[in-house]
Amino acid sequence: MPAKSVLILSNDRFLPTSKTSEMLAAACRRLGIPVLVRDGADARYLGALLEQVDNTAYTEEAAAIIKTKFQGLILAFEVDTVLSLDVQWLFVPGLFTENPEIQNIHSLWFDDMRSWARANYMFAGCREQFQDHVRHPKVSHYFYGRGLAEEGKLLGMESSHLSYLAAPHDYLQLNHPCEIRDKVAFIGNPGFREPPPTLLMNAMRDGAEIDELRKLSGDILVHSQFTKKDEWLREEPTVQEFLQVAIQARVQFPYRAALEILQLAAEHYPKAFDYLNRRGEILDATMLVKLVNRCDRPAVILRLYRQGLADIYSNEQEWVPYEVKALPSILIPQLPRYYQKYAVHLNAANALRDATANEKLFEIAACGRVSLNLHSPDVAACYGPQEVGLANSLAELESQARALLSHPEQAMAMGKRARVRTAREHLWEHRLKVILGA
Repeated sequence: MPAKSVLILSNDRFLPTSKTSEMLAAACRRLGIPVLVRDGADARYLGALLEQVDNTAYTEEAAAIIKTKFQGLILAFEVDTVLSLDVQWLFVPGLFTENPEIQNIHSLWFDDMRSWARANYMFAGCREQFQDHVRHPKVSHYFYGRGLAEEGKLLGMESSHLSYLAAPHDYLQLNHPCEIRDKVAFIGNPGFREPPPTLLMNAMRDGAEIDELRKLSGDILVHSQFTKKDEWLREEPTVQEFLQVAIQARVQFPYRAALEILQLAAEHYPKAFDYLNRRGEILDATMLVKLVNRCDRPAVILRLYRQGLADIYSNEQEWVPYEVKALPSILIPQLPRYYQKYAVHLNAANALRDATANEKLFEIAACGRVSLNLHSPDVAACYGPQEVGLANSLAELESQARALLSHPEQAMAMGKRARVRTAREHLWEHRLKVILGA
C-alpha cells in the first residue's frame, strides 16, 4: 500500500546524513507525498546525558516525553511511514515499532552495521533489543551493494533489498562551467582512516597493482597483532587459520561479502566461528576481512596524484599519511559546482562497506561529468563503459585518465550520456517510487 505521509529521521551531527535526508524529502515532494524531516540527535544526546546520571526513572521519563512529542507529529500529519538512512529512526525503544499508526519503517543503509552502532547513541533498551528492532515485521532494509545486501540477510534482516543510491533531481538542472580539463578531481577522505602500514605505503609508492596491494594487505592482516586478536587466539587457536582462509578468499574474490566468506570458512572451522559469534565479535572479524581492500581508494588517488594529474579536496590531515597535500574541503552546497568545474573525476569505494556504487557515482553523473572507477559488479550494474570509466587495474585507470584529459570533448560526451542515464534511472524519485509504493 502506498505511503500516505512520511517522517524522515535525520541526524544533524553528521552533515552527509542531513544532506541526503533533505534530498530524500525533496524527492518525496516531487512524488506528491507529504513529508516531514526531524532530527534525532537531540534525543540521543539526552539519553547519553541521563545514562551518566544513572537514574532509570529519569531515563524512562525522558523516553516517555520523546514518545509523546513524536506521537503528536504522527497524529497531526497522519504519518504512516518512517524513513531514514541506516537506523536513525532507532533511538528510543518501541518509539515507532510499537506505534499503531506506523505501518512501515524503511532503513536505507549508508553505513555498515558495526560502524553505525559504534558512532550512534541509543537508549539502553534499544541496545539490549537491537536485533528485535531491526528484525521487526514493520522494518524493511535497503542496501546499496550486493555484498551489503548479502551481509544484511546473513545478520537476520529477512526483509532485505538491493537498492542503489541515487542523485537529486536538482543536479540535472545545473550547468556550471567546466574550468579544469587537464587534471582529474577527487573529493573525499581515504576511507579507512588509520594510517597505512609502511609496507603498503612503500608498495603504493613503487606503483604496485591493485591485486598486489590486496594480497600484501591480506598478508599483513594475517600476521598482525593487536589486543583483541591476541585474546581470540589465546582462547580459541583455530581462529588463526579461520581468519587466514577468509582473508585469502577475499584477496581472490574482492567483491564477495566479507560475512559470506566467513560463513563459508565456518564449514571448515566451526569452533572459531562459534567462538567469535558467541562473543558478539563476528563483525569485528568481518571488518578484518574487508580491510583486504583498504588500499583500493588510496591507491587510485595516489597513482594519479604522484604524477601531477589529480587535485584532491579533503581535510588536509586526512591525506597526510599518504603524502598527499589536499586542497581545502568543499562544503556540501558547493559540491555541484566543483563536480562541474572538472571534466573528469576519480571515484572509489570505502573499504569498510561491501558496496562500491557510492553516492558520488550518481551525483557526478547527474552533473554531466564522467567518473573513473575500478571495475566492480555494483558500478557496472548502474553505468556502462560509454558513461563512466571502468578499469580492471590501476594502469588501465591511469591510461583512461590520460586519454580523457587529452580529449576533454570525449570526457564531456561520456558525462552527458551518464547524465541522461541518471535522469532516466538513478534519481532518488526512482528509488522512492519502489520503496514507498508511490
